[in-house]
Amino acid sequence: FWTALHGTSLHHMLRCSAGVGPCLLLLRDRTELVFGAICSELREPEARRHSDQPAESYFYGSGQCCLFALSGKADSSAGVGTLHAFPWSGRGKQFISCPDGDRFVIGAGGRHASDVGLLLDSALSRGSSGPCETFDNPPLPLAAECAPGTALPRILCEDAVDFEVMAVEVWALDEQACLEQLPRCKRHVPIRGRGAP
Repeated sequence: FWTALHGTSLHHMLRCSAGVGPCLLLLRDRTELVFGAICSELREPEARRHSDQPAESYFYGSGQCCLFALSGKADSSAGVGTLHAFPWSGRGKQFISCPDGDRFVIGAGGRHASDVGLLLDSALSRGSSGPCETFDNPPLPLAAECAPGTALPRILCEDAVDFEVMAVEVWALDEQACLEQLPRCKRHVPIRGRGAP
């Protein structure tokens, strides 16, 4: 999935990516910072069955998920530098959630109900990143702003950082699962050897 080809709909992104197994979610923000997540799986959003059902019951995924940030800017001639990875902390199991399709959340938990590792809106145009218990991460845009090759300061910020999304890409990491689910996404990116240029 790529927003430049498939548009800016969270529902369409999840419909194209559901069932393909582990995948890489890449984001580029307005300031050319690159960050994202490795997701153990993605699913289409499902409506809440009961409004009193706790939010935790809508999370899925496994400890194979992680958040990351690439230091350096995407438009830099030097390219991006250091990879800052934030694997599962072993605390909390709030990996992935998309209740009702209004927002997409990766990682949650902490002192505040709003502590979310990575959040995207339904139009894939705005997002937020803050510290969360599941991945013990700083806000991803701040991690991406660190100079390439430098160590990440332990505490960057206690609050979430908002950002404007310029591009979203989802790459399946299991080609066979991707091929089996390909018909679900009508306007897909061709795979080499199957009509690709």
